[in-house]
Amino acid sequence: MRDDAIDSDLTAGHRNRYGTRSVRQIADALPIDFVVVLIGINDSQPLRDGAASLDPLSDKWRDIYGQRVEKLVEQFQVLHIPVAWVGLPPMRSDRFNAQVVKLNEIYKQRAEKAGARYIDIWDAFADQNGQYDAFGPDVNGQTVKLRGADGIHFTKAGSRKLAQFLDAEIKRAFDKSKPSSDIATLPPDIEQAAIDINAQIRREMGAAAPAGTPIAAPPQKPAAGPIQSLTGKPISPGGVLLTRATAKRERAALEDVLARGAPIDPKPGRADDFSWPRP
Repeated sequence: MRDDAIDSDLTAGHRNRYGTRSVRQIADALPIDFVVVLIGINDSQPLRDGAASLDPLSDKWRDIYGQRVEKLVEQFQVLHIPVAWVGLPPMRSDRFNAQVVKLNEIYKQRAEKAGARYIDIWDAFADQNGQYDAFGPDVNGQTVKLRGADGIHFTKAGSRKLAQFLDAEIKRAFDKSKPSSDIATLPPDIEQAAIDINAQIRREMGAAAPAGTPIAAPPQKPAAGPIQSLTGKPISPGGVLLTRATAKRERAALEDVLARGAPIDPKPGRADDFSWPRP
C-alpha cells in the first residue's frame, strides 16, 4: 500500500472505491467519527522491498507489514479519529489458522503502539480448546452457526456477535469525547437540599457564601401550629399549674369512668353533647 492511500488489505495491489486518495482527503469528504479495521486474511503473500521479494511472515516481511499497520493508524490519529483494530478469528484451515495467529500478533503490537484499540475476538469464536468452531452462542445466548461454509467469513449471526464487541468500544470512545464536569448533575430537589445544607453550615460558621451561589429562600411560615392530641389528658387545665388538689380530683374522675363505668360529663359542642336546643 502506498503511504498516502488506503488499501482493502495492506499487501494487496487493488484499491478500494476511493482509489489512492489520502486518509485526510477521505476524512474531508466524509463525516468520519470512528474507524474499524478488520483485514488480513488476504495478506499472506509476498511483499516487495525494492527489487527483493519478501516471503510472507518472514522477519523482514513482518517488520515492513507492521510499519504499514502503524502508518494507517497514525493517519487517523493525527485527525483525532479513534481507531478500533479487530483481530481475526480462528480459521477452519490449519494453514490459514497458523497465519492468522501471527498476523494477530502484529496487529496487537503495532496497532496499539500507534494508538489504536485492539479488539481480540478469538475466544468468542473458538471452542473450549481455542480452536475453530463454526457454531457458538449468539447475542441471545442461543447456539447457532456463526461462520460461513468457507470456514472464513461470518454468518449474519456471527456478524451481529462481532458487532456487539465493537458496540461497547464505540460507546466508550464517544463517552470519553464528551465534555466532562467536576460537578455531578443532581435532580432539582436534591440539589436545592444540598444548597440549603451548605448555606446553613456557612451561617453557623459565620462564613460568607461563595460568589454565584444561589441564595436559598427563607423557610415559609407554617399555616398551622404544632399538632395537639385531642384525646390526651390535660396536664395543666386552663393553663394553671397542676397542684396536688387538682391531681387528686382528676384521679378520682378517672376512677369513676374506668373502674365504675360512670359516664363522662359532656362538654358543650362535643359529639356526646345531646343538649337541646343547641347553644
